[in-house]
Formats: sequence, structure tokens, C-alpha cells
Amino acid sequence: MKIIYLRLYTNGYRGFLEEKECYVFFQFPRGGQLKRLVKYEKSLFSDYRHFVGGISKFMPRLYFLEEPVLIQSVTIEELDRVFENAYK
Repeated sequence: MKIIYLRLYTNGYRGFLEEKECYVFFQFPRGGQLKRLVKYEKSLFSDYRHFVGGISKFMPRLYFLEEPVLIQSVTIEELDRVFENAYK
């Protein structure tokens, strides 16, 4: 899976994961569990650019990573690492 959008909020992160069949909007509070809030089936979009173009009407384009980051699992430590590297 890849992280394609990551935004820090008061108590953790919100973002998008790219999984095999879908894009997933998630929330991960510190000390909590990953919550998959909304899934968007990839089949609804012609490609990744189409997805970003459509969703950026609702989510600031600023927080889409320049390059998606491959991760093995979603943990707060992994999100901290990605955030630190993306927004230095």
C-alpha cells in the first residue's frame, strides 16, 4: 500500500492510502486505531491523476505527496516518518 496524501491534525493524521483496488481516506489519532472513513474504488477513475484531480476539489492539493510512499503497515511511527520526510 502507498500513502498518497498526508495531513497532520491536532491529534494525529488524516490522509489517503492507495490500496490494490481502492483509494481510502483515513484518520489515525495518536494512541488510537486506524479508521478507514471512505473508500473510492479505483475502477471509478481512469488513472491516479484523474483521482487526484477529482478529489482535490474537496481536499487541498498541497497535501498530496510529490511521490507516493510505499509502506508495509499503517502505524503512527510510520506516518510520523513519512510526514517528516515529505515536509522538511
